[in-house]
Amino acid sequence: MSNKEDREIVIVGGGIIGCTTAYYLTRHRLYSPHSTRITLIEASVHGAAQGASGKAGGLIAKWAYPKELVDISFNEHVKLAETHGGARKWGWRYVNCGSWEGKGELPSGGEMSTGENKSLEKTLGLGLHSYERVEKGLPDDLLWVREDLTKAYSPMAPAGATAQVHPYLFTSNMLELAAESGVTILKGRVTSVVQKNGKVTGVQYLPVDTAAGAGTLNHLSATHVVIAAGAWSPSIVSELPVSATRAHSITIRPKDGVTIAPYVLFTEISLTSGRSSRRKIVATPEIYARRDNEVYACGPGDDSDLPGCVDDVVVDESACDSILQHITSISRELRDGMVEKRQACFLPIVSSGGGPIIGECERLAKGLIVATGHTCWGICNAPGTALVVSELVMEGRIQSGDLQRLRPSETLHYLYHKEMQRISYLTNEDPLVALCLYFNVPNVPLPSGELPKSLDLPLLHDARTPTHILAAFQSGSRQGTPPLILPIDAGLYSRGFQAALDLPPTDATSTVPSASQVDKTTQKVVITLPVVPFVVPHVNSLALLLLFGLDLETQPNLLAWHLLPPQVIGEFPNAAAMAQVLSRVPDDEFNHRFYFNQGLWRNILMMGLNNERLVQLVHTAWNVTNDARRIRQRNAVRYR
Repeated sequence: MSNKEDREIVIVGGGIIGCTTAYYLTRHRLYSPHSTRITLIEASVHGAAQGASGKAGGLIAKWAYPKELVDISFNEHVKLAETHGGARKWGWRYVNCGSWEGKGELPSGGEMSTGENKSLEKTLGLGLHSYERVEKGLPDDLLWVREDLTKAYSPMAPAGATAQVHPYLFTSNMLELAAESGVTILKGRVTSVVQKNGKVTGVQYLPVDTAAGAGTLNHLSATHVVIAAGAWSPSIVSELPVSATRAHSITIRPKDGVTIAPYVLFTEISLTSGRSSRRKIVATPEIYARRDNEVYACGPGDDSDLPGCVDDVVVDESACDSILQHITSISRELRDGMVEKRQACFLPIVSSGGGPIIGECERLAKGLIVATGHTCWGICNAPGTALVVSELVMEGRIQSGDLQRLRPSETLHYLYHKEMQRISYLTNEDPLVALCLYFNVPNVPLPSGELPKSLDLPLLHDARTPTHILAAFQSGSRQGTPPLILPIDAGLYSRGFQAALDLPPTDATSTVPSASQVDKTTQKVVITLPVVPFVVPHVNSLALLLLFGLDLETQPNLLAWHLLPPQVIGEFPNAAAMAQVLSRVPDDEFNHRFYFNQGLWRNILMMGLNNERLVQLVHTAWNVTNDARRIRQRNAVRYR
């Protein structure tokens, strides 16, 4: 599209992504209210920022993910705050961020304090020796958590790497600034994107006053539609692999005269019930001290069903009670404060791995742009997302960074693998089946008896072929246990791993397997592949490791989704919270993940995977899994 052509842009969703996108579109150098019409449609009767954008913690971090988006977004946050007075308007400030570990102390009998009883206990800390704080790592100004209950504190990032905003205020200000520049705001529930001849032509929506009934569908024309509806995005574009995780939070207002130092804490709190000293739990709430002295705290997510509209989100009071109990067990200042809000929201998670999804869905319709799946980092990454979406809409391509990995073509089920121009088989297949599909050979067992020197396999397609067959045995397995058969390319293997294969000698004039015959029944070419015995610590995880080690699969987040459940990944980067959530999965699922992740890590150590990013990912997953096992073991002992 020429830059001079008229544009009709519809943004679906009045959360932080949609409102910030509206703002950045109006600030683009090609924007003119005479040639560009922008409409933002929000489904809530209460207006913008009613979901996660109004109920999140507001953490802004240089160490967030994905890095390519964070590198853009953090700097944009700084610019927005400087340009529009963010400190005053939406609580922008730099904060300290750390990991706190210790024990919690519940009131006698396990009952929560009402906050009505006065206490002089605040003076007790004045007599403690300063070296105790130093030994525990507690900063001098972090006085709103009890030193006597602290086991250890460690900073998670250097000064200047972490900041915060008040999400509701930030989102509301972005929308207000966009409206002042000509953006129209509608209240309605978008039901579908309309297209013709492969191009977006508009959307259909129900005005919110009739959305719950049999109202008349309205049509709004568009040359571009931006889907920024968070967890509700798949209700409009069903192909989007986005699921939802519900998260609860509370806010507390400390008593007058009590100042809460600017810290964000990722906690690990060991609690013993007052009724039974043998019953212990480990809680992992996150606590955010805000600029206006409000304190925000949230707990782990759950798998509650996503309602039809953000206005229908149900708050589980017991979940809020737990958060309150946990954070007040380590802080007198919070225990004496007043709870102002109890709330819940749904975070959008890219269920096929990775995320967020940002870019144009050309294979669905030209002009259809997706910006969703930001998990818990939507607040952090909103300005960067909005900037690149505005560039994509107004100029036809992203200018501010390389976000190729976040394109819909990298995450949607129907799109092609970026290098092979074919579907990423691992998205829908077992790793062993996927490996065979990549090499265009069937998954077949070895014939019984002595291990053959070669194996004849039919080619499924005239495309990539393997050079060898690995006959993988698990170390310590019984004699006679049949090996697992895996196709490989020896050249790809040598680049991906340090451990050498004991390859049989080959014909010096040939570097490919021989096409020995054509099957008369199927008319498929049959190739003869040398068989290489290979002993590994864990056979069942080898196919997954080869897919990534041979660079057949290139999305690390897809690997993560094979190692940990989505609700566990949603707690990243709080490793303690990840372990807590994983420890609560059913026994069969946990045992499977434990032995699989353990075996995969042992395979990596033995084979010497060269991709350091993948090594770090698997190591993290294994540490979380191992920590979850320790939690389960402790709980099993305590409940006996």
